[in-house]
Amino acid sequence: RHRLEQSIPRGLTVLGDRERLAQVIANLLMNAARYTPAGGQIEIAVVANGEGAEIAVRDDGPGIAPELLPRVFELFVQGPQRPARPEGGLGLGLAIVKNLVQLHGGTVSAHSDGLGRGSEFRVHLPLASVSAEAASHSPRLPASAANVRGWRVLVVDDNRDAADMLAEALELDGHVVRVAYDGL
Repeated sequence: RHRLEQSIPRGLTVLGDRERLAQVIANLLMNAARYTPAGGQIEIAVVANGEGAEIAVRDDGPGIAPELLPRVFELFVQGPQRPARPEGGLGLGLAIVKNLVQLHGGTVSAHSDGLGRGSEFRVHLPLASVSAEAASHSPRLPASAANVRGWRVLVVDDNRDAADMLAEALELDGHVVRVAYDGL
């Protein structure tokens, strides 16, 4: 029950894995839909921007508090939740977005003019015409994060989609992951 506006030109091709980039866009759109009240406006726009493509997802939902904005891409970071947690979520989606975008040689940013003023997420990815050398100079994970590999990780969550998404992100980072969908 949202209004969705889209402006997506044909012919822009980025360097990347179709499945993972679809996951990035799906996570951003799901967040916008989850936090924007019924009848709200969600927009997705794609434009060529220099040697890359920029994907912008905007909504007119509740916005993001200024003190939370710098941390929205960290694992498990969420704004205040009502006790029943009707919005759901575990604080994983945006961390996964950031990780996948960086693995594609891109960047992601968040903007909000404050609570009650909506939010905007921008993903910048290299175009397929950009040389592999140029893409290799894009920002990478910090060395401390990039050097942690090969942990054995158990993901336990009754939300199958969330568990599978987290497991997949951890496997992409080189960890051995097992998943359980309940405590037993």
